[in-house]
Amino acid sequence: MNKINSFLLLKDGAEIAYKIDGKVGPPVALLFGLGGGYQFWNEVSAILSSNYRVISFDQRGIGSSSRGKFKTSLECLVDDFKQLIDHVFPDQPVNVIGHSTGGVIAQIFASRYPEKLSSLVLSGSWFKADHYMRYLFHLRRTLLNEAPSIYQSLSNILSYNPAVVCELFWENFETESSMSDCFRELMTNRIDALINYSGDGVVEKITLNTLVIGSRDDQVIPFYHQQKLYNALPYGHLTEIKEGGHFFPKIKAHDYASLVEGWVEDGEKSI
Repeated sequence: MNKINSFLLLKDGAEIAYKIDGKVGPPVALLFGLGGGYQFWNEVSAILSSNYRVISFDQRGIGSSSRGKFKTSLECLVDDFKQLIDHVFPDQPVNVIGHSTGGVIAQIFASRYPEKLSSLVLSGSWFKADHYMRYLFHLRRTLLNEAPSIYQSLSNILSYNPAVVCELFWENFETESSMSDCFRELMTNRIDALINYSGDGVVEKITLNTLVIGSRDDQVIPFYHQQKLYNALPYGHLTEIKEGGHFFPKIKAHDYASLVEGWVEDGEKSI
């Protein structure tokens, strides 16, 4: 599996770091959420790369990608994604897989550029923030700026199921986390963007049949949000992974990749 080895210079001077796994097959683009990093998709990309060319990337200001001049917003992130897809796969529709905030980016992208997609998967995503999401992300936003180490620990507890938290994070639970002021500002902007998103005027424009995936034990974006998103889509199919927390594409990588691959195959046949 490849590491980041390519960069795209965007209009505002930001550089987007990306990688492609797989050498043959239809293109698949993976969009992650709040953290915005390509490594979230390592397991899924490795599985899908047997039959597809899979692109994953660090969103602006994350990992190996520079921040650029533009303030981070959903509009900005959608445009970044379009520039990347136009550069890497200029003449071929792409299978777009978006998780969490990546699913919101994918919703907007699909509503504006339907000709650029051959299939669409939205996992752990939502139609519109409710009181629970607003309360949770207000708390996370406050901790991000006042207690970064607690912010990271809470993120781990919320994003994984309890067994995984005990296995992966217990020894480092109280480790201090250092974040620059610039990074905290970036993440604050990203939290504000996701909380203020509304699918009104967006989702009804998605004409592609869309697979919506959720996990029953997701504490970040609870499963009822995927149900609401499915109900709002003109053409959709809802399925669930019974456990895995919010990061179920990592915890249940083979189950997730199997669902995605089946959906992508159907999408490719219909082109």
